[in-house]
Amino acid sequence: PTSVNNNYMLGLRFAPRTDGAVRRVNALPGVAEGDDLCVRAARLLQAETGCTQGADIELDKRLPMGGGLGGGSSDAATVLIALNRLWRLDLPRERLQAIALKLGADVPVFVFGRSAFAEGVGEQLQPLALPPAAYIVVAPGVSVPTQRIFAAPELTRNTEPCKIADFAAAAGQKHLFGHNDLQDVASRLYPEVSEAVSLLSGL
Repeated sequence: PTSVNNNYMLGLRFAPRTDGAVRRVNALPGVAEGDDLCVRAARLLQAETGCTQGADIELDKRLPMGGGLGGGSSDAATVLIALNRLWRLDLPRERLQAIALKLGADVPVFVFGRSAFAEGVGEQLQPLALPPAAYIVVAPGVSVPTQRIFAAPELTRNTEPCKIADFAAAAGQKHLFGHNDLQDVASRLYPEVSEAVSLLSGL
């Protein structure tokens, strides 16, 4: 078995199979095996490469689902990277990123594996050197599906896009750069999120 862990506090374990089957060996409440991004990533990698090998995948998920931190996308990216090695496909990272885009707009950045400025739908990545930082993860007890936020009619679509030059110009300044258009929508739809944001704003 091959074990892979990444910075998002998840654990993925893989055992090779010779029959070509891809199976998730543990249950994930609320997520059918066929809908699991890990399983979908493995099967997509097979389809894209013609690989006849398979794998058993065990997922030890520690981030709350629906937390908006890209946990599922990070899982999928880890599967692509790990099985690329386990199956000895030797695909370059750029090819894995192209495959990752078919799974979701934010999957390529996790394959990229570095802090990056993203443009396009998330596939145009430029590496960034960022200072060390500490983060607090708050679990307000509610799942926030990304699809619902993006489908919300009150989500603004007219925010002026920022460029990497704008980001670089703001480096070192004390105020925060940019604005999160999704936060207001999530706060309105989910009072628990609004309460958490209010508590954190007072820190």
